Amino acid sequence: DITPQITNIRIQISDLKQKDGNGVLSAAKHIKRYREWYVYRKPETQKDGTIIPAAWLPEVCVPVGGAFPDAFSIPDRNNFPNEKTQVSNQSFFIDAYIPKDAPAGVWNATITVSADGLDKPVELNLVINVADMELPATCSWPVEMNCYTWVAGPYGNAHIRSDSQRCIEIERRYYQLAHEHRCTLNIVPYSQNGVSYVATLPHLTGNDETLRLDERGSKDFDGRYGPLLDGRAFSEAYGYYGPGMNKPISHFYLPFNENWPVEIAPHYSDFRVLKTRPDLAEWAKTSRIEDAFSNAYKQSTINVVSDLMKHISERKWNATRFQFFLNNKYYFKVPMFSETAGSGNGTSFWLLDEPVDYDDFEANRFFMQLYRDGVALSGVKDVNVDYRVDISNPWMNRGVIDNIDLWNSSFLSM
Repeated sequence: DITPQITNIRIQISDLKQKDGNGVLSAAKHIKRYREWYVYRKPETQKDGTIIPAAWLPEVCVPVGGAFPDAFSIPDRNNFPNEKTQVSNQSFFIDAYIPKDAPAGVWNATITVSADGLDKPVELNLVINVADMELPATCSWPVEMNCYTWVAGPYGNAHIRSDSQRCIEIERRYYQLAHEHRCTLNIVPYSQNGVSYVATLPHLTGNDETLRLDERGSKDFDGRYGPLLDGRAFSEAYGYYGPGMNKPISHFYLPFNENWPVEIAPHYSDFRVLKTRPDLAEWAKTSRIEDAFSNAYKQSTINVVSDLMKHISERKWNATRFQFFLNNKYYFKVPMFSETAGSGNGTSFWLLDEPVDYDDFEANRFFMQLYRDGVALSGVKDVNVDYRVDISNPWMNRGVIDNIDLWNSSFLSM
């Protein structure tokens, strides 16, 4: 432990300068600084007697400078409020963005470290060898940061209804952060209890039997996602400078699921309220899934898919792949693995994500076929669509599904 603290530590980076030329890359535009934030792991004794000691583990990189403090201390009293559980090190990251038109060769900068108590600042030489090659603006294969909740609430302490614009700005910063590191943030826009997040949905008009997309009321959807889908969110006008400038996100979850755009309960003849595992075990369907769903459910789903495809085509969002993906499981309908997991509010009677049994694959096939029929009805040819199933054991498909474009499987099952 360090007593007392080292305080007012500042790490500054000069502009990058070309060694054999006059090129300059400003630090303000091309350099970002981060320090790691640590979380405490409690000591643990495993069943075999192995003792895992307590430790402070680096968790996230917190920006330095800009809207965040430019100076920090070791130990940081904010990160380590208990003086008996402090660490005496601090990891620090420097991101340097080298634009694709920067000449190849050696580039230099100076890193200056200062702190209270140092006689004079310490200088370090930073040398970057820029290769004679150019990374493409878009990745040839997607790198996804899958997310199961909208980020502005849990991570930004903002509420979409009371402060919608702030929520959108926070969310957009997360998309930019992923884009900056050549990834795509992909957020499932609904929960296991069948609730679709209102602010993520296109507006609809009509009743269950006549649902259509309401073009006039879809400005909220367009305002939230349009800049991500046409590339504006990744432009300097939106505060972004880095890889993939002006390029849209590579792929995007569509909001369709078993409970949207039409609620499942009134339209599925085998729907039952299940509260316990015995309830689920005793539940039995009475007919094939095609026959168990009402014609209104099927036709309205097809119509809304068709309308949304036309909407996407009209907006010319044709560089992003739009994914039909079903995430819900019956684990959330009844407590399966503990008494607290599942509350009876889940809307899926199947394992649509990570399917295992015949019924799970059959349900995926049924819903995906509705979506395919909707795309076909739209007649559009310039919208990129994937029908996605995330599955741990692809051989358990048993030939049921032949209408899937994108299988996501675990490495161990391949």
